[in-house]
Amino acid sequence: MGGPSLNLTIPVKNERIKQIALNHRINVNDIEESEEGFESLRGLLNAVVYSKAEGWMKPYWVEKRMRQKDSTDSLSNDMDRYWALVGSPGGKGFGVVDIKGLVTANPNCGSIDFFIRDDDKIVFPALEDDDITLISSSDQIYQWDKQVGPVQYTRYIYHTTKGNKEAVVNEIHLQNLSMKKITCTFYIALRPMSVQGVEPLSSTHYNEEERALYGNRELAVIARSPPTAVIMQSGDNPNLISELVERTEGMDCELSAGLGLATAVLRYDVTLKPSRSGTFYFFSPLVPIAQGDSVPSYPEYESMRDSTIASWYSFSEETSYGSFPDRELDEAFSQAKANLTIQARSLLLPDDDEFQLSWHECARVLVALNRIGNLGLAKDISLRLSRMIKPSAEKLDEQLVPLIWSILEHYKCTKDKTYLKLMRPFLNKVYPLIIEQIKRDLELESQTGEKKIWTEEEVISMLWRYASLHSGAISYAALEDEKQTADISSLLDKYEILLINAFHEMKIASDESLIDIIGTAALLGLTDLDVAKMNDILDLISSRVITKGLVKTQHKYLFSSHLALRVAHYYVVERQNYAVERLLKRTLRYLTPFNLLAEYVSSQTQGGAKGDGCSLIASVDFLLLLREMVIFSAREILAILPGAPDSWHESTSPMIMSRIQTASGEIQVEMGVSSNQNQIEILMKEHLPKELVVYVPTYYNLHMIKVFGGAPLERAGDESCAFVRLVPLSNNVVITYRRQ
Repeated sequence: MGGPSLNLTIPVKNERIKQIALNHRINVNDIEESEEGFESLRGLLNAVVYSKAEGWMKPYWVEKRMRQKDSTDSLSNDMDRYWALVGSPGGKGFGVVDIKGLVTANPNCGSIDFFIRDDDKIVFPALEDDDITLISSSDQIYQWDKQVGPVQYTRYIYHTTKGNKEAVVNEIHLQNLSMKKITCTFYIALRPMSVQGVEPLSSTHYNEEERALYGNRELAVIARSPPTAVIMQSGDNPNLISELVERTEGMDCELSAGLGLATAVLRYDVTLKPSRSGTFYFFSPLVPIAQGDSVPSYPEYESMRDSTIASWYSFSEETSYGSFPDRELDEAFSQAKANLTIQARSLLLPDDDEFQLSWHECARVLVALNRIGNLGLAKDISLRLSRMIKPSAEKLDEQLVPLIWSILEHYKCTKDKTYLKLMRPFLNKVYPLIIEQIKRDLELESQTGEKKIWTEEEVISMLWRYASLHSGAISYAALEDEKQTADISSLLDKYEILLINAFHEMKIASDESLIDIIGTAALLGLTDLDVAKMNDILDLISSRVITKGLVKTQHKYLFSSHLALRVAHYYVVERQNYAVERLLKRTLRYLTPFNLLAEYVSSQTQGGAKGDGCSLIASVDFLLLLREMVIFSAREILAILPGAPDSWHESTSPMIMSRIQTASGEIQVEMGVSSNQNQIEILMKEHLPKELVVYVPTYYNLHMIKVFGGAPLERAGDESCAFVRLVPLSNNVVITYRRQ
């Protein structure tokens, strides 16, 4: 479920790994032709290559993993499996960077590393204590600093776009801190490795005229400035360090390596005047460019970093903002937004039309884009999908139903009728198929005259159909299509009754489906169909699926980092904020150094253990949960702070979430504490909902709560929640109550 941050199933790369494994005398006959199979093969290859290698020859995680592992027959990154993405808001491509600065732009041609000469030694970042850092989640610039002698080395890593050309930039800045002229040396290396271990390089080539470095006959690096020397060796050659230190001239042009460990290093000897600086730029294209094709140029190099920062700040200003009493959530929320917008386009509009996730998961991605306010990207993707996907009955539940529900979320958030009109041809093709299937469901029940036993898969499909039917009724009404609105509306009540019956008679065959049922119902806002059945499912989840706040897998120490957030999402809708807080805090313990979540985590190491090292779906679940904790919509009624823990109400640090997209337009919710009272302020910038339901801790005296800008209708509470229901009379509603 992790998303597309590293595609393990690239056919060319997999065939290369298989061939290199054979060259290392690894038996590949029993390897399955699957993602898991090739990851297993990489583990075998890692063990052969790294078991006797010197420290500088390995990715940073290998040494730690080998100390923990008794056998070295297989070696995988299953302890520190996390990384971050280098991309732009809504870009088509992105690179991957680990905590030591190893950058992968195109896995087919290795990764980029950076070394520094220190007298007769080489400084390898993978062996240093200092990690690369993200300057700010608002600018997505990664930075690594090191002072060697009188020279301060600063490396910046970021994404750049020039027209339709995207690349990862390595910007190297040198500053002479002394009052003397000095000469220093640094290196840019193309290495046969990535965050997962060996990435075979069978050949390297350097084009001196273009200053272009190739790996496996694909463009890996374009250098703006010519190097002093180019050194090519096998990555397992122990003499490579002495070669880097001593060799000051010569341009190796080509190297072939049957064992797949070809390494190419660009050496730069730089003379700096007293207190002066120098900057060097290296570009790694994010699309494959074959050797012999034209080399792209990036002329505006001096303003590229500023342009990247500007694009990310613009993104931050346009999308939802969150500041929470638990400050750990601030950066995690911002990073989750960035992770979503970097991956969304490549995931939902793949060049090869091969979707890496199920459409139920793709729908979550598209809905999250809308709900965090990334409306332009969500609209563009939705319109393109409507033109790309060909409706057919065979793909109804697998693709069309979740797709139609998620693309109509944009209208719910914007009330953009022009968008609906553009979507209408697609709606007119899909809804007849949905209606036909719903009629078959209704006929099936009536023909038999007996209660049918429904499977969990059938009920989940029915939830999606019902939600899409409801969205269709709203959309066709907005389009003033009375006939289609009537046709759909006439089925809603009947199908709701059938769905409730199906829930009641549902037979649950597997633990895995329990999370799917709860998560789907919470996402679609259909939690009140059969409350008793839902509570039974929650009891099963608590006893059989969740251990210490995490969702179990088939492996004893392996847990999903994020699926418990879907259960927490359901608890929000049920206003059980104590359960929400417990599950959320447990998940936060597994945030990576980049404030993201790996797809799967180990309870032994507390680190990423399997799957995607910066899971897109985990980011989506995290964003949807936090947003719904602050506000969610239900039939023109807005619930405010339904999942906010009591600790948020008592904290001296304010809680602010702004630019929240809802069916009533853009909303801002702010909660703060003064010396003697709490205050909740709700700012509605466009439309007023019919009602607001504002939740507060159960121990407050509801009769002491004052409402400004609204008319209270009800004050009620029980052991689990307390609320004030009111009609907003202005765009600004304020609620105050004394601190306990």
